[in-house]
Amino acid sequence: MPDARFADFAAALRAIEAASGRLDKADHLVAFLAGVSDDDAARAARYASGSVFPLADERTVDVGFAIIRNALADLTGADPDALRAALVRLGDPGDVAAEALGERPDSDLSLGQTEHAFEQIAGTRGSKARAALVGETLGRLGTQ
Repeated sequence: MPDARFADFAAALRAIEAASGRLDKADHLVAFLAGVSDDDAARAARYASGSVFPLADERTVDVGFAIIRNALADLTGADPDALRAALVRLGDPGDVAAEALGERPDSDLSLGQTEHAFEQIAGTRGSKARAALVGETLGRLGTQ
């Protein structure tokens, strides 16, 4: 089974969010999970619940909004103050990133590659080095 694309996972989450009832939400979730490997299903469940690593794994990525904001500013040319205002308006760094990056359905980034990026970030010392990895990963969301 091919690796699940992060763009397809994000589309499934948007469909789940837009669905009106529990059964409709469950149908979208089942449709996505039916087409992915067990490893990707586990990754998707963790990411959807807000966890990067399994609960027994004590690693952290230690990435705050300042790193995300600076990476987004570098990638998109957005004003850092506008990105900060977007955080206040939207309330979530992921929503800020989605808005700043726009729709990028052609990304080749897979859930497995995302997990590898999180592992690299967690194992990297220094905020500048982590910021470079975050920027590189966010940049992959728009490549083929």
